[in-house]
Amino acid sequence: MTAAAMTAVGWGSAANAAGPGEAQREGRAIYHAYIDAVGGAGAIARVGSFTVEGTYELPSFGLSGTIALAYERPDRLRFTVDIPGFGVAEQGLAGGVAWRVHPQAGAAVMEGRARAVVLKQAARGFSLLPDIGMYATIESLGEGEFEGAPAHHLRLTTHDGQTIEEFFDPDTHLLIGRIESQPAPGGEDATLIGRASAYREIEGVRFATVWSHSAQGQDWTATYTSIEVNPEIPPTRFEPPAQVRALLDAEVPAR
Repeated sequence: MTAAAMTAVGWGSAANAAGPGEAQREGRAIYHAYIDAVGGAGAIARVGSFTVEGTYELPSFGLSGTIALAYERPDRLRFTVDIPGFGVAEQGLAGGVAWRVHPQAGAAVMEGRARAVVLKQAARGFSLLPDIGMYATIESLGEGEFEGAPAHHLRLTTHDGQTIEEFFDPDTHLLIGRIESQPAPGGEDATLIGRASAYREIEGVRFATVWSHSAQGQDWTATYTSIEVNPEIPPTRFEPPAQVRALLDAEVPAR
C-alpha cells in the first residue's frame, strides 16, 4: 500500500480480531447494509440503464470540462471526457470489446488487466451500483477511518483475484471510499483512491453524484449534475469510434 493510501486509511484502522469465517460474515453483512442503503437489491436490479452528464476538474493542470456516460446492463458503457484545449478522451465496452481513445496516446483496443478493469466497471455500473456477485470474498477488517472519518473497513476480492478495499459510513451504511490498484500508462500498477459523496435518490436508488480520485500524485473530480435512469439509449451510442473500428478491422484475418 502506498503512503497516500496509508494516509487515507488512517492509522486508526483496527484489525478484526475475529477469525476468517466471522470476518467474512461481518463483511457480507456490511455490504448487504450498503445495498439496502442504496435502495435495496430489487430497486438496483430495476436499473437496466442510465445516462449521466456532469463536469470534470483536474486542478493540478488548471483543466476542466464536461463528462458524459451511458451504461446499459450487462456490459455496455461509454464514458466521454471533453476538456477544451486538451481534447476528447473516451472509453467504452460493447460486445466484450473494451477500447479507449486519448488525445495524446491515440486509440487502443484494451487487453489483459486493462480490459478486466473495464469489465469490472461495467459489473458495478461504473461504480454507481453495488454488485455483490462480482466478489468471491468480502472480509471485514474492523472499525477504522477513511481520511479521518469513521468507517467500516472491508477487503473485497474479485473472482479473478483482485483485492479492493472499501470504506462505509457506519451511520448511513453508504460507500465513502475505495482503494484499488489499476494498470498505469507506464505499465506499472498505480494505487487509485476514490471518494464518493453527495448521494442523491433517483428512481428509488441513491447515486453518489460526486467522485474525487487521487493517483500518481494527481487529483481529479467528477460531478454528476444529471442522471437519467432507464432511458432509451440508441445502440449506436455504444459503437466504437472510427479509430477503434480501424484497429478491430485490422485484427480480422483476410479471407
